[in-house]
Amino acid sequence: MDDVLEKAVEEYKPIIAKQYSDLVHRIFEQMVKKLGPTLKDVYNDWTWGRTYSSTMRNLIHICVPPNTYSCHLIDAADKILDEEKVTEAATKYADSVADALLRKIKEKVGLLDSASVHKMNADTFLISGKKHGTEVQIEQTMILNHSKLGTIFNQFPARIYLGGKFISAAKFKKL
Repeated sequence: MDDVLEKAVEEYKPIIAKQYSDLVHRIFEQMVKKLGPTLKDVYNDWTWGRTYSSTMRNLIHICVPPNTYSCHLIDAADKILDEEKVTEAATKYADSVADALLRKIKEKVGLLDSASVHKMNADTFLISGKKHGTEVQIEQTMILNHSKLGTIFNQFPARIYLGGKFISAAKFKKL
């Protein structure tokens, strides 16, 4: 079963990478809308300073005229997303998220006496099986988000149904 599960999660990597790339583009568009194409005073901006420092700075190309070395001119230069860097970051991110998702699913499957994993859609797995003879369904989802500190991260909430009724993860683990 591990091979099937790993293959299913591997198929999600391009989807995860696209979600990351799309989020980076949305964030950058919002930054430019507020601060302009030079991202003037981005480090001092309450909304975008941390996001720029932690994530976006590494994905941006500064459009500096040739033979210009003055920091003042660099600060006044337009900033654009470096698509090669965005793609590289998205791929790296997708690899780490896929590993985390695989661990989460295996953890849930390990709680069941017998289990099977059903692929549902781009960011949700349905796991079904039995625990002490009772039918269990676990819906494992993946949500892409970014913190107020500017870090892009995934959350993996799960909804667990025991005998068709919702049960909290804490109560389920006690079983």
